[in-house]
Amino acid sequence: MKKHAEEEYKNTVPVNTDKVVDFFHRTPNPNDEQFHSFAKRHNYNPHKAEAAAYSLATDYVKFLKAGRANKKNIKASDVDPKELKVGTKVEMEHTTDKATAKRIALDHLAEVKHYYSGL
Repeated sequence: MKKHAEEEYKNTVPVNTDKVVDFFHRTPNPNDEQFHSFAKRHNYNPHKAEAAAYSLATDYVKFLKAGRANKKNIKASDVDPKELKVGTKVEMEHTTDKATAKRIALDHLAEVKHYYSGL
C-alpha cells in the first residue's frame, strides 16, 4: 500500500460486522461505490470492510453447506417436494432468508421423511 493510502486509513475504527450485515440487508447487491461510501461513513478502512463482508459471506456459505442433509448427501430432489415446500414455509418463521429456511427444512427431512406432515 502506498504511503498516502496508509495515512488515509490511519485513524479508521475496527469494522463492526453487525453494521455490515445491516448494510447488506438495507442495500442488497450494492456496487463498490455504495459499499465504500458505507465504509467511509462509519470510518472503516474500505479494504478491511470488504474483507469482513467476504468473511461473512464465507460463513454463510459454510452454514448452507453444513447440516444433516449435506452430511447424508440429501438434496432437494431427494425429498417429497410438498414436504419441502411446507417445511420451507414453516421455517420462514425463524428467518427472512428462503435459502436458510430451505436448508433447515432439508435437515429435518433428512432425519424424518414426513417431518412437516407429522406436525
